[in-house]
Amino acid sequence: MAARWTRSIRQPQLALADLKGQAGLRIQTHLGLQEEHIEIQQGAKGNPLAKQTWLRQALISSLNRTAAAKALYGTLNPKISALNSLVRLSNEAGYRQHFKKWNYNVNKVAALMKAHNCTKGVGRHLLVQRHQGCRSCSSRRVGNKLRELAFTIFQDQAARAGIQLKNGFVPAGTLFGSHLPEHNFDLAMFTYVLAVDPHYNVSIFSCGGPSNYGEYCNRNVTKLLTQSDQS
Repeated sequence: MAARWTRSIRQPQLALADLKGQAGLRIQTHLGLQEEHIEIQQGAKGNPLAKQTWLRQALISSLNRTAAAKALYGTLNPKISALNSLVRLSNEAGYRQHFKKWNYNVNKVAALMKAHNCTKGVGRHLLVQRHQGCRSCSSRRVGNKLRELAFTIFQDQAARAGIQLKNGFVPAGTLFGSHLPEHNFDLAMFTYVLAVDPHYNVSIFSCGGPSNYGEYCNRNVTKLLTQSDQS
């Protein structure tokens, strides 16, 4: 497990973009088997609001993932776009953009907040009346500048929609050594290094799965994933 996550922090950094203008260099860019994502903790140690479907919908609708992907990776690969599937990479067979409906939409966020008795407080931050004041989420990094920039981008986007994100940056060893396996986080951004066989979905999304750090659990989904892995 530790070795796998060590690999996951080796992202292409923006400094590599400077090489594209060097004479005599041929630059090739390809999609790999990595999934950069934000994990939402739904267990006991996470933000209580994360258990609410509407809050998760508001959070994802407050983030412009396509714009962030372009800003972070566009200089390295101009064709990059947001990943819109939780179970397949865009270069895998069977990829369908089911997640595309959760695009950036501040009006949708506002409607969700209004429907659940939320108002914008000072600084346009989310105030949830029934939970006594301002609720915030923490983003954990694994230790590279690209993710620090990613958090800054998402923090600004979410603030425009009325949601406050606070950083809780920790070293990679702390994130992977204790916070993730102990489910002790609100939001965590890191990369899954995946295999060609999509059996990894069983581990990530099944109830009690070894890589199910966000503690998502749906018994029917677990049953179907197990069956799919035996097909």
